[in-house]
Amino acid sequence: MTDILSQLHQFLISGGQSLSEPNVIDLPALSRILSFTNEKKGQENFSLEAYGTLGSLPRLIAALTAGNLQRPALYLTAHIPDAFEAQDDLETFLGRPVQLFPAAEAHETDLDPKSEIASERLRICQNLHSLTTHDSQPTTLIVAPVQALMQPVPGIRFLQQRSLTLKTDQSQNVNGPGRLAEWLTDQNYEHVDQVDLVGEFAVRGGIVDIFPPAQDMPVRVEFFGDQIESLRCFDLDTQRSVHTLDSITIFSCLSTTAEPDQR
Repeated sequence: MTDILSQLHQFLISGGQSLSEPNVIDLPALSRILSFTNEKKGQENFSLEAYGTLGSLPRLIAALTAGNLQRPALYLTAHIPDAFEAQDDLETFLGRPVQLFPAAEAHETDLDPKSEIASERLRICQNLHSLTTHDSQPTTLIVAPVQALMQPVPGIRFLQQRSLTLKTDQSQNVNGPGRLAEWLTDQNYEHVDQVDLVGEFAVRGGIVDIFPPAQDMPVRVEFFGDQIESLRCFDLDTQRSVHTLDSITIFSCLSTTAEPDQR
């Protein structure tokens, strides 16, 4: 746990003797929550209910609970503005970034896969799909307004069938820049002279630049013959490489509503 939660933990154990206004927080209730989540740590199924919470207290309880979980956690809010407030509070309590699963505008029944919101939704879905119970990373905590969960998301089959994993020193069914360009075109990427936006790709000899959805930066794929020699993320402004990759999974720019059985 972070410093703020560790201090609260010690504070609750000590009985809260230093609290100047002991009625502001229900210390026994928080102590029971902390003990309960410690007891249930690692268990597949358990429930915890808290009533009469106000202000940031629900987020504090969520942070205490999530800190003891060994699987992804979801904090659900009734409205979109509430989700942003919850994200701020949870990041303060946990001392690390908390993901926000965004909702599309109500009128957007078929979200453009290349849009920022669609890319972020796709990225979170992929991250959840790739998580295992053996991951040593801190618990993944996601905040979402209820509207976001009522909108279609790409399912596992879509992620598997509409994605391509590129690895260095392997042909990986790509068979050169020409075949990669064909796949990108089939997946609704736009062929341009220079990549600027999500959903674009450019080909220069044995180099293919791609800006896939769910990625913060475009990737440069350099071929030697039919094999991938290097994978590098690069800066759009300077066109210079930022860091190298061993592999990357790029996703389709086709709408997830194009194949409803894939969702």
